[in-house]
Amino acid sequence: MSFLATKVNGTKHITPQVLLKLLKQNKTTIFYSDHVPKKKTGQFHALAIQLLAKGIIGLDIPDNNKAGTNKLTGEHIRITLPNAVDSDGLVLPAYMVQNSYKNLSCVPCVREASDNNN
Repeated sequence: MSFLATKVNGTKHITPQVLLKLLKQNKTTIFYSDHVPKKKTGQFHALAIQLLAKGIIGLDIPDNNKAGTNKLTGEHIRITLPNAVDSDGLVLPAYMVQNSYKNLSCVPCVREASDNNN
């Protein structure tokens, strides 16, 4: 997920909409060539949800006054890159930890790469 390192890491203004756009722009590096989504966007949404569920990305609401109100929109939410502990006990961004990708069903090339390390 090198696009997370280059496009998201250190940036404070990545909204969920921007993340989906980045996934679409980088689809040929994320998916195998015969699995690249053409017109449907469901696979990008599924991938984003899986990245969130696995802790590879996180969500933050910088303006606490919006949290829990009907004034909160997608523009107020920011994508974060949480840390995880790798097999050697090092704390790294979760997108760099192989175990973070275990059982991801949306990214066959990443899933297979992580399966080789088990």
